[in-house]
Order: sequence, then structure tokens, then C-alpha cells
Amino acid sequence: MSHSELLAFLRRGRVDSGFRKQLSSLNSPEEILAFIERSGFSFSSEVRGRFLNRWKGVYFCPQAIEVGELCPALVPEGYRNLIHYSQSTCASSELKKEEFKENDNVTVGMIRTLSDLESKIASDFLAEIYKKDDTNLEIQRAILLYYGNAEVDAKKAWLTEILTDKNEDIVSRSYAANALGKIKSKDSIEPLKDVLKEIRDLRSSRERARHNPLKQQAILALIRLDDKSILPELKAAALDDDASVRLRAVKQIGQLKITEFRDMLEYKAKHEPSRSVKKAAQEALDIMDGKKEADGDEDTATVEEEKSDTPSESP
Repeated sequence: MSHSELLAFLRRGRVDSGFRKQLSSLNSPEEILAFIERSGFSFSSEVRGRFLNRWKGVYFCPQAIEVGELCPALVPEGYRNLIHYSQSTCASSELKKEEFKENDNVTVGMIRTLSDLESKIASDFLAEIYKKDDTNLEIQRAILLYYGNAEVDAKKAWLTEILTDKNEDIVSRSYAANALGKIKSKDSIEPLKDVLKEIRDLRSSRERARHNPLKQQAILALIRLDDKSILPELKAAALDDDASVRLRAVKQIGQLKITEFRDMLEYKAKHEPSRSVKKAAQEALDIMDGKKEADGDEDTATVEEEKSDTPSESP
């Protein structure tokens, strides 16, 4: 693809306010191309195709965002910019060519791309992949996180079924809780509380410990749903005998900036016996005080830790 005419078009757009104003008033790719040609630019057939298709299926093009800013009618409704749209269509179309029977970094990467872009374009397709008996477990879990990160409200009932199904593995149930918290539907509050009650009612201390990943993610989801009644349970986790449970709870308190527990964090930052928890408590205070940035998604590391913490479920 020849870039010379496209680059010349962008240069004029940067310096000519009248040109920008006219472009922003146009309502379709066809109108935009006609105006560009009348303005003296002669795009190649490939560049014209990109305008007409709104960069669909183009995974990366450094000029795409600027083109979308000059020509806002090119950016489909619900997308931040042309790269947001183009990468979502590219990842979705490529996913449909993939096999899902093995843990493949490329496949998981494409699902995460759709998550990062908050694109709902593949939500129905991925639900069908999840349900297949031969779909790899790690890919299934990536799909569950996708629904939360992309806030796919239409899959809320399905995620709730996974959350509450005692026959599902604990980590997948944890991922479903994580996703429901991000979707932020108040309908999820009672099912999440029911899961916590289920864990509290377990007679075996070993079983309760085995369910800790699910418990922590259910608590986190309820906090996201602004259910203040769950705060005492989070505080109890931060005071648990198990240092790994305390660590996850303290990290969650800091990342979510739950100021109600500031006094507890200050005490732990000085007197906590576990060095890792003590360090996490100080980091949580620094996040609250604006001295430290939260490390991206507050539960990404936690979910990965929980996978390794969960004992084998083989008989």
C-alpha cells in the first residue's frame, strides 16, 4: 500500500482547520472519500478499501487513529477509535480459524485482545466454544475473564450458572465470580452471597481452605457491586491465620482503595508478622495516598495466584 497520498492527507488535516471541519461534518465513508478526491488527493485502491471498510480486519496501522480523529464518521458507534474497531474485528475473525483443544498462547492472546478492547463482537461465538467438551480448560477460563472485562451483560445468567454449579471446578467458578463483579449488575449480589454461605457451611476445614479462591473472588465481586455488607468478611480475611489469605485481602483493599480499613493497614504496615503482607499493606497505603499507581487490573495477579493455590482435584 502506498502511503504517500495518505500521509499528505494527514499533514493537511493537521494544519488546515477548515479542512478538518469539513471532514468532521461528513456522514459516511463514501462522502469522505468523495470529498478527499475533490480536495486533490488520489488514494490507491487499497487505501480506499480501508476507508470503505473502516479498517476492518487490519490488526495494526499507525495512521488509523489519526484518520478516525479527522473523519469521526468512520468510527463505528460504541468504539473508541478505528484501532479499537479494527483490532476487535481482526481478533474475532482470526479466532474463528483457531483450534481450542490445546492451551495456545496465540488463541488466549486474541481473547485477551478482545477483552482489552471491551469488544462484544465474539461473545456468542466464545460461549459456544466454552461449552464444547474438548475445549482446553485455560481457554475456557480466558473466555470467562473476557465476559467480565468486556462487560458482556447478556451473558450474566450463564456466568451465574457457572458460579453456582458445585460440579464446576473451583477456579472456573472463581473466574465467573470475577466476571460478574465487573459486569456490575445488582442481580448478581444474591447468587454471590449464596456462594459465600455455601463455603461457610462446609464442615471440613480442608474443604473451606480449598474454596478460598472462590471466596476471595466472590468478596471482590460484591465490593465492586458496592455491597458494604461484605466488608466485615473482607476484614476477616485480612486477619486470617493463613498469610496467603491475608495477602490477597490486603492487596484487594489497597487496589480498591477501601479507606474504611486504613487504620488496619497502618497497623499491618508496622506490625504484621508476614513480610509479604507487611509490604503489601504499605503498598496499599501508598496507593490510597496517590504515591503509587494501582497495578492495572486489581485481581489479575490474584486470579493467577489462586490457580496455583488450588489443590489438585483428582481423586
